[in-house]
Amino acid sequence: MVEGKKLKKIELNNESTYHADDLNEIPVTGLKVNEKARIVRINTQDTVKLRKLAAFGILPDTDIIVIQKYPAYVVQVGFTQVALDSDIASEIIVYRG
Repeated sequence: MVEGKKLKKIELNNESTYHADDLNEIPVTGLKVNEKARIVRINTQDTVKLRKLAAFGILPDTDIIVIQKYPAYVVQVGFTQVALDSDIASEIIVYRG
């Protein structure tokens, strides 16, 4: 967990979204190898993509670690490691504390 920062849950039109207390939000592609961050949101309206990410545990308010950046992004969420292309990795917005 990112120490000292809590995510706020906002409800708009019956949809929940999470955001950090300040503007230190970046895409996963902006993290360094072995850097840990907390997922804030996933910037996509593609429900199939969201379901697949959720199946791997890639959800808001979850810690994520970048294991590898090339040739594909490999991230770890809990005990699960997932390879992502840069397009999907850039849609995962995290709070780096």
